[in-house]
Amino acid sequence: MPSAVFSSRHSPSAVRRKLLPYRADGRRSLPATERQQMESGRYEGECALQIIEKQRLSDIVADRIRRHIVDNNLQPGDRLPTEHDFADSLGVSRLAVREATRALGFIGVVDASPRRGLTVGTVDFQQMTPYLQFHPAIRNASPIQLIDTRIILETGGLPLVMQKMKDEPQVTATLFQAAEDFANAKELSAIIQMDIAFHRCLLEASGLSPLVAFGDLLTAFFQRFREGIRKAEWKAGIQTHFQILEALQQGQLSTACSLLRDHIESHRHRIESGANRVAASHRSGETS
Repeated sequence: MPSAVFSSRHSPSAVRRKLLPYRADGRRSLPATERQQMESGRYEGECALQIIEKQRLSDIVADRIRRHIVDNNLQPGDRLPTEHDFADSLGVSRLAVREATRALGFIGVVDASPRRGLTVGTVDFQQMTPYLQFHPAIRNASPIQLIDTRIILETGGLPLVMQKMKDEPQVTATLFQAAEDFANAKELSAIIQMDIAFHRCLLEASGLSPLVAFGDLLTAFFQRFREGIRKAEWKAGIQTHFQILEALQQGQLSTACSLLRDHIESHRHRIESGANRVAASHRSGETS
């Protein structure tokens, strides 16, 4: 865990110098143009990507805190300036800073504790995912598009997984243990969780943390598909998990990709079958 002690680069005084330009009286605060835009309900960020209408002051502060973390390459556990330091540097109230840190804390960007104060956190995708369903790119995506996305994501990492299994025996052992845990699950809720764990383990074995993060984002959207699967249908999944790992272990990449693709495609077949049943029901109702 990185040290919680400020370095000279991250000390409160250094933060004040970095965050904002000086005002005419020697103090630092939000530039006048930004204050005017904020008071009129409009604010334009430094990146000038877009003008955000009616942006709250706490949103502006949250953006400054995020940029401070990125600009200083801070890592989880690194200490941040106090609410008082941020308020003084930005020329805003502590209430605005507190609202900003609470919002950032909700998704894990910032951690706050009475003893350590504010530190850089780790983003919690499980906390974020239910709200990402409102993003147009996800909300307007059909189940079929989500299935295709997952196929590309998971099969794309298999070449790296196969190499890791060859080079690191522990990776192979971990993957087979995940498949075994799934096979031994009895209750439907446990089966679902073990299935999620197996597929996450596959992504982790690739060694690509962004791939794992994207996989986490898709997990919640597949929860409803998994919950609609009967226990009997999970038995085929047990066999497929082991077949995928055995193919990778034997260097048969194309076979492993085909098995994984067909495994995920089962959701597509289930959706299409359900749609056909609904359509047939409507037709029979119209003719009766």
